Amino acid sequence: MAGLGDEASAASDRSVEVLGDSTSRELLQKLLGWRSRLSMLLGQYRDAIPPGTEAVGLARRINASRELSRALNALGTSLTMAGNQEGLSMLREGHCHRGRDRRGDGGCARLQQPHRVSENTRSMILSRQRRSSRGTRLHNSQGRPQPDR
Repeated sequence: MAGLGDEASAASDRSVEVLGDSTSRELLQKLLGWRSRLSMLLGQYRDAIPPGTEAVGLARRINASRELSRALNALGTSLTMAGNQEGLSMLREGHCHRGRDRRGDGGCARLQQPHRVSENTRSMILSRQRRSSRGTRLHNSQGRPQPDR
């Protein structure tokens, strides 16, 4: 996707607008989930939160475990990077749902135990949060920091 972030965002916006209310809940959930993931991957964490929130809600209503996992991961990452620690619990829940179809509990029992975040991971998260709070996107089509729109 290098070099095509802006075009991908525009195409994602158009797909949600075009299909919107005229599509199934399953397809709409996937579109919103992809929109949230795309914004997250482009470093536009605050932009990823509204479609991610809607995608999580729809996935819960239609009982779509795999799509719920994907939406929780995008939303949880975006919330965490935007400074909201509630995102960490969503990331844990997303991990649980990820393998539920294949492994029963999806590894949730392990995640109920307290865990530690390594110092390197903590430093990386704090660094990205600081850059995000300054209004800097971590990735753009030229691979350089760019202010959020």
